[in-house]
Amino acid sequence: MSGIIQATNLQVDNIKSSGGTSAMTIDSAGQVFHPNKISFKVHLTSNQSVTHQTWTYLNFNDVANGWNIGGKWDTSNTKFLPAVAGYYHIGASAVVAATGASYLQLRFEKNNSTSMNVFSGVESGDTSTWHYAHGSSVIYLDSDDYIRFKVYHNDSEARNIVEANDYTQAWGFLLA
Repeated sequence: MSGIIQATNLQVDNIKSSGGTSAMTIDSAGQVFHPNKISFKVHLTSNQSVTHQTWTYLNFNDVANGWNIGGKWDTSNTKFLPAVAGYYHIGASAVVAATGASYLQLRFEKNNSTSMNVFSGVESGDTSTWHYAHGSSVIYLDSDDYIRFKVYHNDSEARNIVEANDYTQAWGFLLA
């Protein structure tokens, strides 16, 4: 058995790269943490006007009230550029305030494909109603793919998508 090391238990608290960066931590309860695993949560910095019956990209450029682990959310172009191939959980929510519309739609697009997931929020059409649309999915992304988020409403005039952090946001993280 020359050159073979056999161990019953390997006891470690932290696994680091050769450069010293923590890649994985195991706490006393056995939970595993990946402090540098790609993930983001972004928000609008202000209300965003969306024209009647027009798919409009959401300008998610606020990471200060969220996070951007791995730096893969591009605040200038408001899109997620994973740079690492894998399965990602991607989601978003959007709110339009005080609208007479009967629905608000939200979608995320992979490489500008309009055939991605579409989520709808349907309300009564009362002009004091807030419309909410949210959804998420698991998507395989290649290292050179990207994700952007769009909204659409059917009110008769431009309406604001609400910037409040708890209302309009997008998120994603690498699963495997």
